[in-house]
Amino acid sequence: MSLAAKRNGWLATLIWCALALTVFATPVRRTAITTTSRPLRPTPGNRTHYSDGTLRLGSLEVDTNYTRVASGNVTLLMPWDRATNAYAPTLKSVQQAWGASNNISVTWRLVGGSYDDYVNTILDACEKDEGAWDVVWIRADMVGKMSHCLKDIWAWNEAAAVEHGGVVARGAVVDDRLVGLPAELSFGIMLYNDDLLEQYGFPYPPGNLDELESMATAILKAERTLERYWMCGWAGPLSASENLTTVVSEWIGSVSGAILTETSSGALDVSVATSPVANLFVRLVQWISQGVICSEDVGSATPDSSLQKFIDGKTIFLRTSTDMLKRIIDAKPGFNWGVAPLPSNLESGLGIGGLDGWYVGAYKYAPNPEAAVKTAEWLSSAGYQRDKILTVGMGMVGTYPEFLLDRQVCNVYGSVGGVSLCLTLSQVFLVRRPVGLAGPLWHNVSAAIQERVLQILEGDTYIVTGLQALDQKIRGILDLPPSNSTGPIIADPTVTKPGKAAIRKVGTQLSGLFLVVCITAVVVLLLRRKQRHDMELEEKMKAEAERGPEARVEMQATSIDDEEERKKARKLKGKGRATDEEEQGLIDKSEKIEI
Repeated sequence: MSLAAKRNGWLATLIWCALALTVFATPVRRTAITTTSRPLRPTPGNRTHYSDGTLRLGSLEVDTNYTRVASGNVTLLMPWDRATNAYAPTLKSVQQAWGASNNISVTWRLVGGSYDDYVNTILDACEKDEGAWDVVWIRADMVGKMSHCLKDIWAWNEAAAVEHGGVVARGAVVDDRLVGLPAELSFGIMLYNDDLLEQYGFPYPPGNLDELESMATAILKAERTLERYWMCGWAGPLSASENLTTVVSEWIGSVSGAILTETSSGALDVSVATSPVANLFVRLVQWISQGVICSEDVGSATPDSSLQKFIDGKTIFLRTSTDMLKRIIDAKPGFNWGVAPLPSNLESGLGIGGLDGWYVGAYKYAPNPEAAVKTAEWLSSAGYQRDKILTVGMGMVGTYPEFLLDRQVCNVYGSVGGVSLCLTLSQVFLVRRPVGLAGPLWHNVSAAIQERVLQILEGDTYIVTGLQALDQKIRGILDLPPSNSTGPIIADPTVTKPGKAAIRKVGTQLSGLFLVVCITAVVVLLLRRKQRHDMELEEKMKAEAERGPEARVEMQATSIDDEEERKKARKLKGKGRATDEEEQGLIDKSEKIEI
């Protein structure tokens, strides 16, 4: 082998080693997997029967050939904000084009006001067994409240929603009925100030709660020595709203817990008063007392105010949701930032994300039920969702896991801080609020969660006492039997009842220290002056003793004259300098003093 070939071989080996070190020096935080779970089916039930074997309501009246025979007019009842946003005209044209190709005429009917007004319009018509629309939009937290006014899709197609992410589709199951089909997905994620992390030696965002706490504590300690006492470690929606309930479901899910669970027999159980949940809240209230969570945010922070705090550079980490990403990109913060899954302590190493989003459903009293179900299925289909993502961009996350492996979709989503959003989103374990499990009573359950959690975080109740009270409250709302758990709730004994300790200003602390030092210096100076005066007096006494009685008389006279002159000098002080004659007189008299 020639010398040049050997040299090239060594060079290639060195390059390979350098690349290997670069790759293996970068820790892989989590395995990139998609947000999948077991497929959703009405098993052991089917299209005609519930899981307990009873006849499924409405199944006998269904035309199973609805996909072929559906035709005519279909009216979509549209919430105002969905019908008037920038993408609405394009989406409406796409829907009408699909309808025309399927012998269906698609029209929109708008409902003004808020989404609550929209829901009330549906409920009022439902109560009267009427309504001039076929398809409705269902926000994730409203599934239970609207469920009795929606058709059971499983009565038409028991395979409906099977291709969606299982946990997503289960968000619309109420009382063994599939009342909605997943149409849009959003979930909790974390934003972080990458400049601050890099400045203090953290090259990666936290992967679990311990790392989040240690990073926030270290950075805040340094920032507050620089008088940036307004800096928070973590911010998110903490006011009484459905957003807080979602955050609580994420917190509890991060320690493998849940608000409501189904037993092996299918019965409901409340699972908030447990040792893992209690110790989670111990950690949270410690974060408040340490300033990791700013105390002023508790009970007041909203998604918008938290996002603004992050944009203003006043928090290190932000809990937000995927549907807010476009807003922060458009805001262009004055620092580098990144997106990561919300940290959790799950054994899988995945992050956590509270499920939110939208479903489409067929209205119970739809004038054209066959076309209503067919249109709802198309609006939730992979084809329509994919085209919608390519139009809307990152403002929407699809409900099909394979989208996160789609090159075109991922190109539309783009990247933040050099990291693909598809990769980040694929590392989230989705948890859902038990809206379907609570059914029409969900909002009562949610309100109880918000009330008790805020009492714990604000220090108005003890942690264990608050969780036990919440357990009893939820059981009362859902008419469940008392807990049969006999074991005690074990929590950190050093934290029993939280307080909202305010962060002291470093400047105030330094001012107090400076005052103490000054007082100490003055006291030392006065003591030294007294010691010097005592020594001089002692020397005079010795000299007087050596010279005899005449010296004592002269010393007394001199002392009297000296005292008078000092009084004159004090009177003159502040009135300007003494005259030359007065100064000379003082000098002449001072020369008489003999020691």
